[in-house]
Amino acid sequence: MKVPYYELLNPEGFMVKNVGRVHSPRLSDINKRGYMSYQFALSTLLLTPQAMFEDIAKVTGQENPYEALSDEEKATINTFDLLSMSKESQAEMIAALAFFIDAPLEYDEAHHAVLVNKTEVDDKILIDGSITRDNWAEICDICLQTAYIDQKREENLKFKNEAARKFYERFQKKKAEYEKSKRKGYKSNPDLELGNIISALATNHNSLNYTNIYDLTVYQVHDTFNRQNIKKQNEIHDMNYAVWGGENDLGGWYKRMETDKQ
Repeated sequence: MKVPYYELLNPEGFMVKNVGRVHSPRLSDINKRGYMSYQFALSTLLLTPQAMFEDIAKVTGQENPYEALSDEEKATINTFDLLSMSKESQAEMIAALAFFIDAPLEYDEAHHAVLVNKTEVDDKILIDGSITRDNWAEICDICLQTAYIDQKREENLKFKNEAARKFYERFQKKKAEYEKSKRKGYKSNPDLELGNIISALATNHNSLNYTNIYDLTVYQVHDTFNRQNIKKQNEIHDMNYAVWGGENDLGGWYKRMETDKQ
């Protein structure tokens, strides 16, 4: 699901069918729960079965059991199932989702689901929605979009025939190998870390400062930062135009930004 730009900017969030309201985390909420907890939440939402098995192999010092599985066996493994296997991982899953969903969350063993806003009325259980193995990947994708992370993942896919399934699996394997080689030795840009972006905006923005910037959501902060960069570029271009002339895009300040983020 591609979340509309307006909804990503909406601090109140937006309704997701069969789940409830989802929103971009507020900086003030991250402050209360801890920045490291937020980072861990993002890592949880980015988990894949392969990555989880790799972590197990590192801890145990044994070979990665995932590599010994057949393609058919790999296709049956679901991240939600793995996270539901212990009370500890269930708690981690709920803690991650809590940054994006304000309603009470509870893992229900009987239904193998995270129930959203569970209440009991006249001996009946009512919920706003639920998160299960069937919609986990989509919910993760939606939450990550609100955190300004574009990391489309697909699980529980259905194929027209066996040939289509095998072709897709070969493609995904090659893609994973490419991404792994591309990330080898890669270090994140400290200039684009959330803390540095907050500092830059609080110092250079006309109205944002350390008093009010924590009222913004994560998505709003990243969006404002990128708009600020465009504004700076337009100001330099306007000065050059005023002195040297030439072409000038008067509507450049409101052009839609590139939304494909890495």
